[in-house]
Amino acid sequence: MLCLKTSCKILQYQYTIFFGKSKWISKVFFVFFENLFLFSGIYDKMLEIGKARRKGGYAMTYFEICRRLSASGIDNAEGEAARLLETFCGVSPEALLAAPAEQDYSSDALEKALSKREAHYPLQYLLGEWEFYRQTYEVSPDCLIPRSDTEILVDFAVKSIPQGERFADLCTGSGCIGISIAKNVENARLVMADKSASALKI
Repeated sequence: MLCLKTSCKILQYQYTIFFGKSKWISKVFFVFFENLFLFSGIYDKMLEIGKARRKGGYAMTYFEICRRLSASGIDNAEGEAARLLETFCGVSPEALLAAPAEQDYSSDALEKALSKREAHYPLQYLLGEWEFYRQTYEVSPDCLIPRSDTEILVDFAVKSIPQGERFADLCTGSGCIGISIAKNVENARLVMADKSASALKI
């Protein structure tokens, strides 16, 4: 309503200048404009759109997502906000850079994911995938999350396993370790096993 009142006051001032000191004429124009705006339904529609696009009083902009993540103790809030927008809104990093700061990305899927992440639910499970040893692997709560420090194990295995050798990846989970080794050892033969049927479906 503040913006409405301000706009009407500006218009009233303009009409006062135009009509000189005939304040009653400018007052008529002011009241007419204000009531036209209110009763035409435009104001109600603006409120409707605002409520639909806002959650908790804030538009879901990139900076609002960063603020919420940071307030929840997430270290890399900016990076995670970008990943969430890419997964749940289809916004590429390039599109995010080109978008205006006030761009609203409100959606039920994004809000649910953001709320879970605020509760420190793993980002990798929210995204459904994670990077490991220059590859991207599907992940779910049915398997462990690939960790960057485990890449040291892959490096060691790649150097140690002879070409054409057969090896096994037991309790394979997402399969990231075994597949990464097999991709980097020429003609390697891989056997993967896990007692979890859900993990084997990944």
